[in-house]
Amino acid sequence: MAATSGASMTGGGESSGGDAPGTDTVAASGSVETTEDPTTGDSESTGLIKPLPCGDGVQESNEDCDDGNNLDGDGCSAECLLEDPLCGDEQLDPGEQCDDGNNVDGDGCSSFCTLEVGCGDGMKLASEECDDGNLDPDDGCDNNCELQFLYAFVTQAQYTGALGGVGGADAICQMEAAGKLPGTYRAWIASSVDDRPAVRFAIHAGAPYHLPDRQTAIVAGFMGLNDDVMHAIDQTADAAVVVPSAMDCASDRNVWTALDKDGNVVSDHCAGWQSESGDAYGHGGYLDAASEQWTSACQANCNSLQRLYCFQQAP
Repeated sequence: MAATSGASMTGGGESSGGDAPGTDTVAASGSVETTEDPTTGDSESTGLIKPLPCGDGVQESNEDCDDGNNLDGDGCSAECLLEDPLCGDEQLDPGEQCDDGNNVDGDGCSSFCTLEVGCGDGMKLASEECDDGNLDPDDGCDNNCELQFLYAFVTQAQYTGALGGVGGADAICQMEAAGKLPGTYRAWIASSVDDRPAVRFAIHAGAPYHLPDRQTAIVAGFMGLNDDVMHAIDQTADAAVVVPSAMDCASDRNVWTALDKDGNVVSDHCAGWQSESGDAYGHGGYLDAASEQWTSACQANCNSLQRLYCFQQAP
C-alpha cells in the first residue's frame, strides 16, 4: 500500500514532530556535551552534562566555591578553590575575631584580625601613651598605660670602632636589651649632624630616664642629657652595675659617643664607626661619670674595645 502523501515515518516508531515518549530532557544546570562523528562530521549528544565554567557565580559539584569572577585573593581563587581567610578585607572569616578593613595595629582590631583588648595587651592604642604587655605599675609603663620613664643602660659587651655605622650601633643596643627590657633602643652615638640623637631619637617630652633597676633616675628629661645627669649610666640591661678596674682613659671605663657635652658631633668617630684601625680615633665618655664627662672625656684608638650607651625610644 502506498504511503499517504505529506507524512513521513522514522525508524522505531518515532515521530519527527517532537520528543517521543520515554526520552529524557536535559537538566537546566550545565550544558550538554556533544561529540562529532569522524565519518560524517555530524554532531551528536553524548548524554553527559558538562559543568559550567568557574566564575559564572554558580557553584558546581567540582568547585569549592564560585564568587562570579576569576580573581585570586578574594577568598575564592581563579580556579574556584577556597583561599585562606584574608585579614583586612572587612569580611569576618572563620578564625578571625574581627576584621575592620585594614592591617593597622592599635585601632582595636590588630593586623592579624584579633581583638585588641586595651591596656596590657602589648598593642599601643591611640588612647595609650605606652603598652608593654603587662599591668605592672612600676616598670616604666603603669597599669593605666601612662608612661612613667624610659630606660637607659650601658652595654655589657665591648666593641671596636668598627660598629657597622650608627645603624650597627643601634642594632647592638636592641640585641642587648632583648628579653631584658621592653621597647626599642638606639645608641647614644653619632657620625654627622644628621644622625645625632637630637635628630634620630624618638623623644617623649618630660619623660625621665631611669637605669634598669627602675629606681635610679639618670636625668629628668632628654634635654638634660648634655651635662645635667644625676647618676652615671653604669648598669647593663639586666641591672648589673659595671665597676671599671682602672681610671683615666681606660678601655673598660670608656664608652664610644663622638658627642660633646652639648650634644654636638666631634670629628673623631672611627671613620663613621666603620674602622678598627689603630691609626684612627674615636671620641667617648666615662661610664662612671655623673658630669659632662659621661659623654665627652677621652679619645682612643679605634682598635680598642669600648662600650655603648643605649636609650629606649618613646613609644
